[in-house]
Amino acid sequence: TTGRPAPRRRRRRGTTSSATSARFGSSRTFSRPRARGSRSRLAAGVPVDVDPASAPAAATAPTSKLETLPDELEGVVKAFAAPPPRPTEDSIHAYLASAGVARPEATSRCLRAGMLHGHVSMPADPSTFLDAVLHEGGCNCCGSALVCTIRDALRQGDYGGDYGDGGEGGAVECDECGGNYVTRICSGDMAFDSGKFHNHCHHCPGFGQCIGDYREAHCHRCGDHYFV
Repeated sequence: TTGRPAPRRRRRRGTTSSATSARFGSSRTFSRPRARGSRSRLAAGVPVDVDPASAPAAATAPTSKLETLPDELEGVVKAFAAPPPRPTEDSIHAYLASAGVARPEATSRCLRAGMLHGHVSMPADPSTFLDAVLHEGGCNCCGSALVCTIRDALRQGDYGGDYGDGGEGGAVECDECGGNYVTRICSGDMAFDSGKFHNHCHHCPGFGQCIGDYREAHCHRCGDHYFV
């Protein structure tokens, strides 16, 4: 011998060695991996036998239900599907007038803003509007139960600077404590307040908005509010 190691025998790809066969107890053959870039028969365009009966049916586009409705009902369905028209300042005044309110433009701007933005419900029958409950809660001072209707809030003041005099401009009155304003009707976040934190800005668009503390004021340069 020359001292050189015997050359290793190369095993053909796809078969297992004798050591592997002895380990698993049988001889196994592995499939050769597909060469890179090769394509399947379908991708290569080779025709494949397919049973037409077993092929899935083509999906059909759903038809509108309106196509099957009678003509007299189609307009009704479309009217319900369309969003209701957004109220305007003029339509709010017209609704208040139809409810029997004299001089709607002189009513609480906070209330009218709540109607404009959808926070005050306006039923189709205006005759029931004024006596509907606007807000229920406890007195701002003693917590006694108070109920305010829309009729009560019609002439409520938009500025609660009289809180030190008993809140005479408030919508409802507590027998023990005095007047209570219903503040933030315009945003739907209503609460009873003595007036100190009820300040509805008249200079903001859309009937204005509540700005909180009675010492807040509107800036005519930037349109924001500042503490006086």
